[in-house]
Amino acid sequence: MLGAVKPPHWFKRVRFDEKTYSDESDNDDEDAGLIHQRKSRSRKKEAEFVELSLRPMLHTAPDHITSEEAGQVPAWDCGRTVEEAMSRGCPFDVISNLWTPPRCYNSTFALEALQGVSVESDSGGVGAPEFGLGGFAWYEDEELSQPILSADDLEQFLAKRDAEGMPLEAYTHMSFHAAHCSYLARVATDGLNRLRNGERDVWVPEVAADPHHARHCEHVFGELYRLGEDGARRDKTGVGFGIAPCVQIG
Repeated sequence: MLGAVKPPHWFKRVRFDEKTYSDESDNDDEDAGLIHQRKSRSRKKEAEFVELSLRPMLHTAPDHITSEEAGQVPAWDCGRTVEEAMSRGCPFDVISNLWTPPRCYNSTFALEALQGVSVESDSGGVGAPEFGLGGFAWYEDEELSQPILSADDLEQFLAKRDAEGMPLEAYTHMSFHAAHCSYLARVATDGLNRLRNGERDVWVPEVAADPHHARHCEHVFGELYRLGEDGARRDKTGVGFGIAPCVQIG
């Protein structure tokens, strides 16, 4: 457990509606990138599921590398606001629900995760469509009545909310979390495989190396198993977005 340690400067705290989530505390263990919106579950169960969601690792970028020393924005850092992340050229990675530094962003994996088709072989079996999400299934509201039509539109929607001090969240179906967890497992495995093959200076998105997030994904798959296929596609969920750095794994 991370306890009440203050998150490092790079982590963008996701804000939640205190009226809806009265169980949220100031404890940094309760910071979350996921809001479980199932109407049939009690508030207690919702709070338990939220607590298991995306949390920052308390690893900062190497102390010997600073933007001042390098004379430029470091490639592993996206700043502290959506506007800053966009100005630094950090790609908006929908499936990881993060603005990701260029140094650890895999555009092929990200595209495959959204489209559900392998870029190299045109075969299926990857990404969000594999979990029943279809093409692009995001909404502005909890009732899923105001669709967001593209990744660019979603980024602009979230940027506007951030500028207005609103929570960085949008809505989709529960099965998104399976796509999210599978995607980050693939990213982490790719990094380890590159190390095994002798590559050095390998970086991955911070969340892909976070043991707390891995534990969260175990609970996600257990919850989806209990819901069943129809429930996972039907149930609504709010997803919190944020900004996090790359970490070097070797």
